[in-house]
Amino acid sequence: MASYEYLGRHDKVVFAVASGAYHAGDTNERTFEKYAVEHGLRELARFPSPTQAWVARSGLDAKVAEALRSTLLSMTGPALDYIDRNGFLPPDDSNYEELRKAIEAARGFGG
Repeated sequence: MASYEYLGRHDKVVFAVASGAYHAGDTNERTFEKYAVEHGLRELARFPSPTQAWVARSGLDAKVAEALRSTLLSMTGPALDYIDRNGFLPPDDSNYEELRKAIEAARGFGG
């Protein structure tokens, strides 16, 4: 019987597939590259995915938004090392179109 489950973290997906608990899974590129060789995994497909979206509510005071932007870009520490914080892009819903296509294609995986 075909099924799927959200495992919560990319490394859990890698370990679940490597252990044979699942036939396939989806993970980010960095996690795949970290564990693929060691666990004998192979890439089946790749699709672009906008990630790490830091958002603020519509109508947020411009001074508050700028203070948040400045603070987020200046933060340091090991927990933030994996995040590419080289700037902000204005919101554009079309950035998520490829992700929507991948989600729609994945609907067929359940059989």
